[in-house]
Amino acid sequence: MLERIFTQIRFRFFDFKSKQQDTSQPGTTHLNRSLRWFKASLLPDGGASAKYSMMTHEVAQGYPMTTAMWIPALLKIKNKYPEIYHDVMGTTDITGDLVNWVLLTQRRDGTFPGSFGDFMNQPPRVFNNGVIIRNLLRYYETNQREDVLNACIQSAEWLLKVQSNDGSWRQFTFHQLSSNTITGAALIRLGQICNEPKYVEAGEKNIRFAIGLQSENGYFRGNGFDSASSAYTITIGYALNGILQAAELTGNENYVKSALNGLVPVLNLTRKDGFLVGEIDEQFRSQSSFTCLPGNALLAMASYHLSKMTGNSDLKLRGDLLTDYLKSRQMDSQTPTISGGISGSWPISGNYCSYEIPSWAVRYFTEALLLQDELK
Repeated sequence: MLERIFTQIRFRFFDFKSKQQDTSQPGTTHLNRSLRWFKASLLPDGGASAKYSMMTHEVAQGYPMTTAMWIPALLKIKNKYPEIYHDVMGTTDITGDLVNWVLLTQRRDGTFPGSFGDFMNQPPRVFNNGVIIRNLLRYYETNQREDVLNACIQSAEWLLKVQSNDGSWRQFTFHQLSSNTITGAALIRLGQICNEPKYVEAGEKNIRFAIGLQSENGYFRGNGFDSASSAYTITIGYALNGILQAAELTGNENYVKSALNGLVPVLNLTRKDGFLVGEIDEQFRSQSSFTCLPGNALLAMASYHLSKMTGNSDLKLRGDLLTDYLKSRQMDSQTPTISGGISGSWPISGNYCSYEIPSWAVRYFTEALLLQDELK
């Protein structure tokens, strides 16, 4: 108990290097450090840890969803930045091993677990299954492994069984009526690869449902982990990125317009230093004093994608503002499970994943870095 108290005091009140980093370093430096953090999160029994607790110094068990999320990032880094990949990971391609580990966590009903640890005895979640499908499909597109495609199909069949007639998912989910669009987009992509219309139709039905929840001011209702009037920026980012993924897959301009209307009011809340409040209500107001760092990364990703799709250079600059702020919050430490990490909140005592470095936060930051460099 005393150790936890002292750790909390240490991280709250002392001036650590991790509080403010030099953003003048090239993006590739931050990319290298993110990849090193990921390498430190790899577990001896396979997969990657879900998160690291700065409060208890504990490394969580492997997480199928985020392990799957890192697979396309590794492929992209190895292809576009081979020097960085080889500097950190050596000559070994571990993506196949990560895929195999994720597949081992799939259950007989086709579902992947909704969290980490004890994979056979926990409920599935719609969001997690959608994310895993999407990322396994990216691996399949490169390697054409039929067992990977079959695993995606089995998971998708379950998703169709639990989908409501209006296109929503109301079971096996939090109160995320409009931020399960990531899953909708995953089904669209699966249907395109398999030439199976039922997956495309189910995915688009969910995207249309989510857009139907969008208020005139652009806010997506039913977008949080609970029914509160405010949502974390991470769930707002999920809704936007899912709709944009669907737009890229289908060419539907209405999807682009919806995402733009939902993103701009959020970007307007960003301060000049890149700080964005971590929770936003239905009137785009906030009483938060913390920022949700993975939410910032997702919103930066949405800004970059929309900039490419619309030719709006201002959106690229807004994405840069958020990404550069994230660079300033990348952890610097002698501890490998901290160094290069991105905390859930800043200050780290904020409401989202307090005192933790979630794997998905580092992963989304990595994607923002890759997109920023692509549009440089």
